Amino acid sequence: MTNESTPAMIAKACWRAAELVEQGHCKGAFAKTASGVATTPCNQNAVAWCAEGAYFRAEREVSGVSAFAWERGRDALRAVIRGRWPTDWNGAPERTADEVAAAFRLAAERIEAMRAT
Repeated sequence: MTNESTPAMIAKACWRAAELVEQGHCKGAFAKTASGVATTPCNQNAVAWCAEGAYFRAEREVSGVSAFAWERGRDALRAVIRGRWPTDWNGAPERTADEVAAAFRLAAERIEAMRAT
């Protein structure tokens, strides 16, 4: 567990955030329980996450600490979603879990491609 925000850790958190959103996606809260109650992203009863909540939970799982690189992860996601804020983008009525997960995967791929050059 580290506080270091390496590109590899940010990419890994993006991959994990995609998985979380595929498990359950929500709007209007960072995370929700099975009964639809808003909760914190790392709550053990959370079953659905918005884009920001998924990344927050994922970085915690990857690093063991919260917010090790939220800004860098958010910026990677914003590059994919054309500069929009993740909360606004995620909350759009037409936004689907598949789109959110795909954006996280593309962000992870871009980070990994930059590391390879």
